[in-house]
Amino acid sequence: TRYGLTDETINGLKLGFAPATKAALFAHLHTCHKIAVGDLLKTGLFIQHDGNIQDHFQGRIMFPYWNGGRIVYFIGRETALSPQWEIDRGSMKYKKLLVHNDKHPYVSGQVRNSYFYAEDAARGADTLFVTEGVTDCIVANQYGFPCISPVTVRFRKADWSRLLELTSNAKTIYIANDNEASDVGGQGALDTAQMLWENGMIARMVTLPRAPDVD
Repeated sequence: TRYGLTDETINGLKLGFAPATKAALFAHLHTCHKIAVGDLLKTGLFIQHDGNIQDHFQGRIMFPYWNGGRIVYFIGRETALSPQWEIDRGSMKYKKLLVHNDKHPYVSGQVRNSYFYAEDAARGADTLFVTEGVTDCIVANQYGFPCISPVTVRFRKADWSRLLELTSNAKTIYIANDNEASDVGGQGALDTAQMLWENGMIARMVTLPRAPDVD
């Protein structure tokens, strides 16, 4: 109810919740479904440290990334049930799926952080919206406005070519980032718009109403 999502949207996108326990998902898949430990570690959903394995996502709202009708990535949004150390750090509002690197060599190289949220919605759209937040993106799509999101204030330079390819059919792109006092969202929107302008795209920046300050 907080985000205005319908049951149909929640079920269709398979939004869910990661239990606030250290290894609930791991135990379920390994013990109940007999999936091998090595295969589970390849998914990026689990952390191996000092011989112990625990769920990477704990106490978080889960958002699958869909691409071509398949789930290809995950992020999890912090809740009051997330581990306290994550809440205390203050910089882990959204946590990404693990990918293969020196720190996590057991994760499959097929797991990649190279997708935008809701890419399927952009394909063939002649009018496209871009939002900063994943829930804003979902709500826009829910009400019939094709929308994607980098789930941050700007697209990485390494992803610009992918963004241009994905939006090649769009006649107009509206960028609607958050409108906070720090203007971080506004600067991110400007960076995205500038790149699109330089590549011959028509981009418009949307300024959302700012909530009044509360004493």
